[in-house]
Amino acid sequence: MRPRPLRASFHPLLGASVLAISLAGCSSSSTGPNAQLTSAQVQTIGASVATEIESSLILMTPGAATTAAPAPRWVLGARGVAPGVSATMQWSAVPSCPTVTPYPFLDSDGDGVPDNVQLSFTLPACSFTDANGTLEVTGTLGVSDPQPQTAGLTATATATQLRDVILDASNVQVLAITHNGSWSVAASSNGVLESYGVNTVVEVQGRAPVTITNAWLGGFTPAQGAALSLGEPLPAGTLTAAGGFSLSDGTNAFVLTLDTSTPLSYDPVTCAGQPSSLTAGEVHATLNSAGPKGYLSVQWTNCAAPTYVFVATG
Repeated sequence: MRPRPLRASFHPLLGASVLAISLAGCSSSSTGPNAQLTSAQVQTIGASVATEIESSLILMTPGAATTAAPAPRWVLGARGVAPGVSATMQWSAVPSCPTVTPYPFLDSDGDGVPDNVQLSFTLPACSFTDANGTLEVTGTLGVSDPQPQTAGLTATATATQLRDVILDASNVQVLAITHNGSWSVAASSNGVLESYGVNTVVEVQGRAPVTITNAWLGGFTPAQGAALSLGEPLPAGTLTAAGGFSLSDGTNAFVLTLDTSTPLSYDPVTCAGQPSSLTAGEVHATLNSAGPKGYLSVQWTNCAAPTYVFVATG
């Protein structure tokens, strides 16, 4: 099937306005056994970790990459990042966005995941406007079935210059998020395993671009009684994340390792319309680069924006 017209609001995300804080000042951190990150560094690293983890949930939906939904919904940082952008900005997919090649696509095993297809997002077709601003989506998303002869909820995808630009009501660019890289999803009735290797560049008006590099694994387990369905949003459940993570503004950089201290509780119903879709959980981002030694604790509670605390260990 061709991606069907749909209507959805941006995911309300975790106080993502802190992404507007650049990494300026990183070199001024103290050194020695009691070295600490600055408050700005804690907020920037914490928001980057939280944003990427919640973003990965969108792409865990079995079969989601075969619809028009992921690209616009991937602008998860839109809420609160830029003044004048609606927190509930609406967009409507149209038959001409994206362009699907080939169409109709081949699905040899009939599992809903195409053997190999490319979704191309171009302007003006992929421009969505409400009273507060405009979202423009460009770039490509390639999706394939790693086992085209065996039915199952597995898929691989590659984003190439998949770029989401937010313009305010005056048509001034206030935010741009660009994705390059790939991820893979293997799903069963027991849950989802995601290999997440996407690079994200966040550009906020007046700030140095922040480049985020992901190289980690995510695991999702449905809550008792919940089930995964092809093309449907994830049900309530728990999420874990572990692996490499880094970010840089071109001058200063941090290399970290993610691990899940307490599994993250995902509840899209209870948290509908709230700053986060997570009700509990904690992720540690341990610093591996020069400078302060320790880890950043990113903690979620009751669908609120997460909190970030640096814990020095050396």
